[in-house]
Amino acid sequence: MDCIFSKYVPLFDTLHIYLCRVNHIYTAMTKTIKCIHIAKLLKNHASMTREEINLEMEKRWPEDPPLSRSTFARYKNHIEELLPCEICFSQVTKRYSIRWLENHVDEQLISYLLSMYDIEESASLLLKHKRCIYHVDFATGSEKLPIILQAIDKRRGIQADYCSFMNSTRKSRIFIPVFLTTWEGRWYCIAEVTTHPGDHPRVYALERMANISLTSKHYVPQYTGSRDEYFRNSFGIQAASEDHQALDIVIKANKIQSDYLRKKPLHSSQMEIKNSEEEGETYVYFKLHLYPCYNFYQQLLWQRENIEVISPQSVREEMLHIAQSILDKYK
Repeated sequence: MDCIFSKYVPLFDTLHIYLCRVNHIYTAMTKTIKCIHIAKLLKNHASMTREEINLEMEKRWPEDPPLSRSTFARYKNHIEELLPCEICFSQVTKRYSIRWLENHVDEQLISYLLSMYDIEESASLLLKHKRCIYHVDFATGSEKLPIILQAIDKRRGIQADYCSFMNSTRKSRIFIPVFLTTWEGRWYCIAEVTTHPGDHPRVYALERMANISLTSKHYVPQYTGSRDEYFRNSFGIQAASEDHQALDIVIKANKIQSDYLRKKPLHSSQMEIKNSEEEGETYVYFKLHLYPCYNFYQQLLWQRENIEVISPQSVREEMLHIAQSILDKYK
């Protein structure tokens, strides 16, 4: 009998090792997910005690024991390895807080990256209950992200065929990625092209790239400015050049729309300047500082009749011209 089972010993050993590895991977994933959850808790609160964090953790993992002091210390170290942050502890208040290490951390980007862990954690259940999920928005071109991020990381170029909506001719180019951004459900790459060295980086939609591959040759972008400098006074993905003059634009929104604009500003420069009672209605005035472009007028039209451009007169007249053109089509 021993002889019969002896030949299966290597198989059992292999299976045991595999199960141990699966368990290790699952444990590591759970730890990472919990650490990300703690980071989000600290991001959304000014500070928290370990007891307060445990109460929040219990809501999501009710069957797991509270985090002990030593376990929390290990989680704290793991968070600092995952994210560009430091978890600070006050001996006076006994409270933890999160401090980002980089000078200009984009909170929207951090929130987006943290939300990706939520999606990863939910992937199996999303597939299992796919009939219960309806109309999930996603940014087109996301399947191209891994190779473009590799190009940025390894200082390489991207060989791809590109065809814009304005020009039906598909051209093969080498792109040198500088920045990545999303706008209106699409991923865009701000890049230089080798055929026009020295030109200002331009915006390319990832969804319009085909036959994409990583170049073996190393490339370094000539543009040395920051992302904020590139998009200064811009709106959407249309970068304002030095020739474009930024304007102070004042819009008036009704009460309901003003609540939406407070929650999700039209632009990073948006500021509330005054409230007004007019003919029994409450209005809020907002000021924005930017160069008005196609994307901006498109966004204003999305607000329907709930907003009105007050100044400058040039922007007000352009809105009138667009509205008149729309009206002419429906006469």
